[in-house]
Amino acid sequence: MIDLFYISTNSMWSGSEELWSRSAKTFIDAGYSVCVATVYDHEKLDELKVKRLNFLNRFVPKPFLKRGIERFLPIKFETKDSLKDLLLEAKPQLVIISQGNIYESIDVINLCKYLNFPYITLTQLVSDLFIWVGKNEHVFTFREVYRNAKKNFFVSHSNLKLNNFILGCDLLNAEVVYNPCKLLNDELPAFSKISGFYTIGLVGRIECWHKGYDLLVQVLSEDKWKKRPIQFNMYGDGPHTEFIKTYISKWELKNLVLKGHSNHIGEVWSENQILLMPSRFEGQALALIEAMWCQRAAIVTDVGGASELIEEGVSGFIADAPTIASIDAALERAWEKRDEWQQMGIKAAASLREKHPADAVEYFNQQLLKLL
Repeated sequence: MIDLFYISTNSMWSGSEELWSRSAKTFIDAGYSVCVATVYDHEKLDELKVKRLNFLNRFVPKPFLKRGIERFLPIKFETKDSLKDLLLEAKPQLVIISQGNIYESIDVINLCKYLNFPYITLTQLVSDLFIWVGKNEHVFTFREVYRNAKKNFFVSHSNLKLNNFILGCDLLNAEVVYNPCKLLNDELPAFSKISGFYTIGLVGRIECWHKGYDLLVQVLSEDKWKKRPIQFNMYGDGPHTEFIKTYISKWELKNLVLKGHSNHIGEVWSENQILLMPSRFEGQALALIEAMWCQRAAIVTDVGGASELIEEGVSGFIADAPTIASIDAALERAWEKRDEWQQMGIKAAASLREKHPADAVEYFNQQLLKLL
């Protein structure tokens, strides 16, 4: 019998995988028997195998549009029987289903319900876009599987509230947990000061429909942003890198610099004075948590849990909506207070430490232990 069976239905390794994978590693290190199943391969999973992982089975979803509306639809598993066999062999005390959105794991959740294995859900993202993905006949199924869970965990109060709205009911078995910060033991990066010059960092997958970078390039095309002594440093890679490059060239956005992917978050924030996240939707972004931990204020859109961490004019600036006008207005407010960014960053770090548990993984694990 396996103690904990972790299943991730996310399509790739990303920040949303940090919480469940660190949770699994901690339990493995503590001597618990753990099994993991994912739809992707990644070196982080190899680290789990080294750490006494009992066995690993990966299941693969049927092909669908990787970057479009179908990403939100429930996954139909080609190897569902293999996953069923693996669960029956493992006989887990608790199944932890980590999902990128509230719909993608329905097949897996239903399988656990059918096999009568206790399960919890961990949802990293809820967006009002999801309201229009489900069909009438799905509503009762969604309600049933979430109500049947031992617990449903969400990474922000905003996401939990929106989920209840989408389902048309209040889940009494739902709680908020927190995404981890990878920098707990790292030295805080010094605040970069270049007289009369300002740097803004953007950290995340270069994926416009999610991160809103298409909105940003339109904002930066205005002459006022081209003329100001400011540089926007974009870290990461993704399917829309060439799109961004096109408009850097076409609109001569010389102050927007693609830095590529970086695994050294401390170095990123040693080069930048404030974070910018023009996202269309978020759960609770690790990039925001890490920036605040490093004493950096943030300019964010009012999506997901951003406004739960950022206070307008105190620890950052909040765009009312992911629109060109709102992002431009928030950037303008930030520019007017550019000489206060360092002090605002200190306040951001203090606020994060007050609102966020010192060890988010330990907090999550304690909730799981209550269910074993």
